[in-house]
Amino acid sequence: MMKKNPSELRVRLPEGANAALDRQTLAKWTIFGIVLLIAFAIRVYKIDSPLWLDEIYGYRLAKLGFEAIIQSSWTDAHPPLYCLLQLIISGFGYIQTEIGWRWPSSLNGAGCSDCVFRVFLLSAC
Repeated sequence: MMKKNPSELRVRLPEGANAALDRQTLAKWTIFGIVLLIAFAIRVYKIDSPLWLDEIYGYRLAKLGFEAIIQSSWTDAHPPLYCLLQLIISGFGYIQTEIGWRWPSSLNGAGCSDCVFRVFLLSAC
């Protein structure tokens, strides 16, 4: 079987189509960056405010350690994964500030905005 030259396999676009495609791609990535930046800015606005009740519960449970998290999962309605992640990310209880406990949620929230934006781009095209 004869191998084809890679240049023969390419789709030939009309003149100027590459420039339009590059501008369109640049525009999408620019909008994506702006949306991600705004999503992150919204999540870190007043991140150092006092903890809410559910955050205090997770904080206290994570301070008790791995065994307490697993034991409470038998009676608690909330799954233990978030408390375990908080325990690990906080350096096993060494980080004890509001910002230290909220930054993983802020990053995950901004990441979810990324996913929503990508789905929007796919459905809009």
